[in-house]
Amino acid sequence: TYCITSNIEFNPLAGSSSSPNDPGAWYPTDPTNYLGSDDQISGPYVLGFFAAIAIEASDVTIDLQGNEIKYSFPFYLQQRWGSIIEIGNSAFIPSTGPANFEGDGFIAVHNIEIRNGKLGLTSHHSVHGNNNNYVSITDINANSFDVAGIQCNSCTNVDISDCVIGPQNQNIPVLGRYTHARAFIPRLKQIIDDGYGDEEITFSNRQTMTVNDIIDRLINQMDMVYNYVNNDIVYDEDDIEWIAAQKIFYNPSGWMDGGS
Repeated sequence: TYCITSNIEFNPLAGSSSSPNDPGAWYPTDPTNYLGSDDQISGPYVLGFFAAIAIEASDVTIDLQGNEIKYSFPFYLQQRWGSIIEIGNSAFIPSTGPANFEGDGFIAVHNIEIRNGKLGLTSHHSVHGNNNNYVSITDINANSFDVAGIQCNSCTNVDISDCVIGPQNQNIPVLGRYTHARAFIPRLKQIIDDGYGDEEITFSNRQTMTVNDIIDRLINQMDMVYNYVNNDIVYDEDDIEWIAAQKIFYNPSGWMDGGS
């Protein structure tokens, strides 16, 4: 049994407001402990931290003791998919998901109990699992999730009791394209590291740009949206880059948008 003794606001490896989309900001970089975080090819962390708590063994109880676990708002904004608690060592089973998440092998854990507390702000799920057997979730208040309070795929013998689920987050600040761009940044860095930054690309009816120029423009527009949402920075309404950034990334409705 693991007991949570205080409220937790999850904000790992936080970046800075001046460069919130730098490589490594809110992103694991130690492949020994976080498989896939270095090469973004194979491992459960190829798209960053997928949970605040990952239960990687069977016969485990998480007792929140009335406390709350939630994402910090900057981490919620920058890690656009993830759960508060993942029942397993990966968010996806082998051969599924947008990347190869298997790493050293998927572990489906069993006999899990989660009880007595609150699960707050998260960009995807409060509790998520795959292929689990015997799961008990009791006296949990799950709210402010973008996708679902509890999702357990192909799970058996699941007991959910005395729980309050909702409300769902209705103030999601960015569109799915921001999610995709965040996932793309480590791969763009690899292109530069491989020596292709000065290569030129010409789009129809547009001026020729180098790969470096395109990446810099993408990250600049992402930074603008981050600082508008997180730091209340106001940009000139006639700023061409701000107009483009809003069109591509900003979510004025607040409702879920695909992979947002």
